[in-house]
Amino acid sequence: MARYYGYYSNKMRGMRRKAGADDAVPALMEPDVIRKILVHLDLWETRNHDPPTGKHTQIPELTYDDSYSQLPFAGAWVQ
Repeated sequence: MARYYGYYSNKMRGMRRKAGADDAVPALMEPDVIRKILVHLDLWETRNHDPPTGKHTQIPELTYDDSYSQLPFAGAWVQ
């Protein structure tokens, strides 16, 4: 069950429908505010870059050793 509060609550949706403004989408932020924030964080202009160079490590092959298992052999269950 989902509960909605504030703008998305059933009461507010009903009030907007009665006022005829139910189709209006709220604008929470303006594009200039978003740009200003991203420029401040130095994220507005993204630059492509090559992958990092360096020594590649070999990932060891994973193996399964069932000798440590506490479960009985699966063939013992099938008759």
